[in-house]
Amino acid sequence: MGKIGIYSPKIDATILEFATSLRSQQNDILLITKKNDKEFDELLTTLPSQINFEVWRPFQDFSISEMGQFLMRAGWSLPPILLFVYSQEEAPSEYQIRPSDMLLAQWARMIPGQVLGVHFFSRIRPSLLTGAFLKLMDLHTYSSRDQLLLVQRKKWKNKNAFGEVIPPSLPISSLSENLPSLKKMNQGKTDDLQKICSLLGNYIFIASINFFQNKPSKKNFSIFPQIFKSILPSSDQFNLNLDFLSQIPMKVLVHGSRPPQLYKEKFVFSGDLDFRLSWPVIIKKSSLVMTAFQDLSISQLSRILKLSNEYQIPLIVDENQSESLPGLCIHQRTGWIVKTHEDLKKLLISIDDIQLQNQKLNRGQTNSDPTASWDQWLNEVQRMISKVNVNPSNLTRG
Repeated sequence: MGKIGIYSPKIDATILEFATSLRSQQNDILLITKKNDKEFDELLTTLPSQINFEVWRPFQDFSISEMGQFLMRAGWSLPPILLFVYSQEEAPSEYQIRPSDMLLAQWARMIPGQVLGVHFFSRIRPSLLTGAFLKLMDLHTYSSRDQLLLVQRKKWKNKNAFGEVIPPSLPISSLSENLPSLKKMNQGKTDDLQKICSLLGNYIFIASINFFQNKPSKKNFSIFPQIFKSILPSSDQFNLNLDFLSQIPMKVLVHGSRPPQLYKEKFVFSGDLDFRLSWPVIIKKSSLVMTAFQDLSISQLSRILKLSNEYQIPLIVDENQSESLPGLCIHQRTGWIVKTHEDLKKLLISIDDIQLQNQKLNRGQTNSDPTASWDQWLNEVQRMISKVNVNPSNLTRG
């Protein structure tokens, strides 16, 4: 097809997997990102020898002045297709458009025949620049329907632009887990966590500590107790619900940087081990994994889906997560999908060992091939790029 430029302030394993797959479809790929990113350097060394990219790394802090200097030097040499791709592996899983992103898009828009596209593996954080930036795009792809509806409701998509929801069921590879620096930094911690998980017996795994840090609304309340005021910073607010806490038969293991010890005979934290290394250990030994009402990225949810399939562990997810990643959970077959905190509370109180075992069996019977979904998504992106590229009259203007 020609050359495709992928611009991203942070190229993580998800974006590199995306770029590698586009490269395998006979596209030349140019990666445009920042200087001095050691993790990106390491990721490049993990790629097969036959996969290679041209890489431009002109940015230190993505300031307006840096972008201006870059455009003066190389602005007229941009590839004919330029994709702005945003991924946020860790919370907060939102991305806010930078002024430098806007400047690059405005410059590229002036080039005759230039095709601009945007994809959010993360969610959009609305700002003053968001609408103007998105209106410059010829191609929009989003990872969930609510994101596309937001863009349409705000009228951020030009009427001639192509826009679709193409949720990527990412085939999470071992790229990021095998980084030498990651293993060195966490040396010895994995063994300690394995011992703790083995001693706990049955436990619920809560994938992110931010579940407790969200202030409850008047209608929805935090289902865990005031106990966390003695564990978390005093600024975090939680409702008292000690009676409910005592009704949960299992212990609760929370992914967080607190020391991995038992608090109040109920809670255990995973310590400061990186989630890419800790989640496989924790999920393998868990009885139930809960992601509901937690700020997790698409990449993190994909990672949890892969591990829950591998170890046949049922999930509790919320409606937004289920929509963001189709196949994450089939209600009452491979887990449960809840709408409110109240639904979650009732569910956790009522779950028994028989239900958990049935969900484990169903999880084993419904394993899906994430690679097939990923290939389908990539083919759709390729088709949309081709459609815009061969119809210059469809290009967004102004």
